[in-house]
Amino acid sequence: MPELFQMSMRQDPMVAAAEQIVLMESLCKHPEEYLSYDGRCSDSSIKSLSSSLVCTVGEISTWPSASNVIPGQASDEFPKSC
Repeated sequence: MPELFQMSMRQDPMVAAAEQIVLMESLCKHPEEYLSYDGRCSDSSIKSLSSSLVCTVGEISTWPSASNVIPGQASDEFPKSC
């Protein structure tokens, strides 16, 4: 019989991939909240960056890729332009 784990012990890589995607979305929408700089960047540079960032997840892959199975690993691919 397979060993059962409590939810608090579970480390689901798909959840981690989802959290990374949400973080990237937040970074692209509000980069000023994540950037630190030494005063050499002007406020207009940050505003320009804020209006030009685009992040897209190209693909999410899991292994094993089966229904009702917690994946052992997950990876996501961000296009090179991000």
